Amino acid sequence: MINLGGLEGALGAARAVSADGSVITGQSDDANGLPQPFRWTEAEGMERLIALDGFAGFGSGLNPDGTVIVGSIRPAPYRYEDHRAFRWTEGEGLTLLGSVAGRPTHFASGVSADGSTIIGSSLNRAGYIWTPSSGARDLLSLMRNEFRLWDELEGWESLDPYAITPDGRFIVGTGTVENEYSGVGYIWTPSSGARDLLSLMRNEFRLWDELEGWESLSPYAITPDGRFIVGTGTVENEYGGAGWILDRGANPAPIPAVPEAVTYGLAATALLFGFVLHRRRARSLPRLRLGAAEKESGCGY
Repeated sequence: MINLGGLEGALGAARAVSADGSVITGQSDDANGLPQPFRWTEAEGMERLIALDGFAGFGSGLNPDGTVIVGSIRPAPYRYEDHRAFRWTEGEGLTLLGSVAGRPTHFASGVSADGSTIIGSSLNRAGYIWTPSSGARDLLSLMRNEFRLWDELEGWESLDPYAITPDGRFIVGTGTVENEYSGVGYIWTPSSGARDLLSLMRNEFRLWDELEGWESLSPYAITPDGRFIVGTGTVENEYGGAGWILDRGANPAPIPAVPEAVTYGLAATALLFGFVLHRRRARSLPRLRLGAAEKESGCGY
């Protein structure tokens, strides 16, 4: 175990690490007690990412090789609404991610392997996805306007992404739905759009018995291949949350898209045919582990 040391202050926290463990980012206090985003390597030690007096911030994520760091900075004194999301590379330095739909991008939570795709949220947990060519775009509007998921996302008010795979194929997070108390967990792929994770596990993975009594599932992390998803959830008549892990199996099948109402019959037939093909290819069965319990579903997904 290695003590990462610190900048000038006494407090610090590591928040993310590269795939091989050689690069770490997080926050460490300066001489004035303000947390500063840092990059740590064994060769160089802890290096401050910004050299702006009176500013504070933290690094919250980095890509697998550690060359791209994302995080948030703000001026002092602290005000939540003053956070601004950033992207940092050694060659380009620190770049703010701008605004989306008139709102500043406040936090960055994940970055793809090549550093070209970043996810995060603005105020009111409104999620965005950022690329160099398009800038920051509202995630909910993107799904509705480009993926045409108007019916599927009816009532959704925001989508807050928590994690993205290095290749950008999977995003997991939670969203808010009108008249709902807690956030609704989702998984997103370019082909499926956003799928309610609890409904997906029950209806597509057939995990009805394992999820009896569960009211919500919030995914916080996903492995690079999309096989394992972990998070927390709420159970009726119980206080607090319970952790869970979903194992989608080796060579997992794609997340199915929600059939559009006009072509429901044709799409359902195609999905059924797809299930048969997936079973013939001997895809592994998904397993859901809830605390000490572990059960295996009988569906080929």
